[in-house]
Amino acid sequence: MDVGEGVVLHREAVAEAERRVRRLFETRSELTASEIRQELGTTRKYLIPVLNYFDTVGVTQRRGDVRILRTRGQES
Repeated sequence: MDVGEGVVLHREAVAEAERRVRRLFETRSELTASEIRQELGTTRKYLIPVLNYFDTVGVTQRRGDVRILRTRGQES
């Protein structure tokens, strides 16, 4: 799965990352890229394209330096 910026990941890896990010949002309403990076155990090189992909497909929404979990029907 091409998540952008030249980063291609297996679709199961992307699905697992989404599950873990959603789980993090169960305890916090906002997360920084650093907090998500630590949870996923990856580097910014891979994390930022994944987060941008999540923003594009409607999983998360970037608000300044944090990301929030989007809900169905939520507009930008």
